[in-house]
Amino acid sequence: GALGPPPKCIDPALDPTDARRTVVKWLAAGGLGGTIVALVLRQFAFRVFDAKDAEKAGPDQANSDPLLKPDRKGKSVRLSIPLWDAICCSSAMAAVYLLAPVTIYSWALAMPLTTLLVPPLLAIHPFDLRRAPFSTLFSAAFLAVNLFFFLVPPNQRAQLLGFTANEAAQSATAYYFTQIVPIVPAEARKFLPTSLMEWIKRGELAAMFDSDLLVRFYEAARDYNCIGGLLFPAVCCIYLPFIMLLIIVGLVLPAQNVEEGGLTIRQLRLFCLLVLGLVAAAVVGGVYWRSHSSSGLGTLEW
Repeated sequence: GALGPPPKCIDPALDPTDARRTVVKWLAAGGLGGTIVALVLRQFAFRVFDAKDAEKAGPDQANSDPLLKPDRKGKSVRLSIPLWDAICCSSAMAAVYLLAPVTIYSWALAMPLTTLLVPPLLAIHPFDLRRAPFSTLFSAAFLAVNLFFFLVPPNQRAQLLGFTANEAAQSATAYYFTQIVPIVPAEARKFLPTSLMEWIKRGELAAMFDSDLLVRFYEAARDYNCIGGLLFPAVCCIYLPFIMLLIIVGLVLPAQNVEEGGLTIRQLRLFCLLVLGLVAAAVVGGVYWRSHSSSGLGTLEW
């Protein structure tokens, strides 16, 4: 079809240019669908929320009943909170339901996903530098970094940054082992992330960032098509929809009732509840899984 054939399981003559072109087609098709949804949601946002109606209802009624029926029409239902806020709240709950089973299946996959998803999900709202500069800059920088690493080829990335990911990783690990570890008491060194730093020093993470991520994405699709690898569905079903969510909320939906800048107590409390809920769900699910399975999942293929 127009999006190209499925990746071949054995393709010794894989052309990186063809792989990049195919992945760009996939992303463009998904982006087109997301754009249509975003435009529909923008029109819908003005219909379901009106700040004047919310003010007339008062904070007590708004907190007790999230759906408000305006007197002037009596037919349409309006929200007491902006549509972007409702979408973010429901997306946070969906993230918990998605990340909990992923944590049970693969802890190594769930931890980076949790680290990448939770902070932007709590900070995102329609971009507004005047009323919320910190959250706006943080979300915009997060989106820019993702687009930069996905779309810019590795040789151009190295030229623009002036260094490679491997050079940055080696410098960071050298500083850790030569400057930080010696000043820590021997009794406390077992609590340092030495195993993590040794893994980073081996260069596996840096090699991924120094490579062409679009080609890596194509290879993940090939692994999923041939041996059922987990990385491709995790990226397609969790990470890419999350990026589209940030774009829709930040750039498309109207900035209705955007709070003043800064991290609020409500956001901090929600962050703690999400993390604790994810850990609790993973522990309970893992205990249940191991209690009803003699061999668990066996060996998972990436």
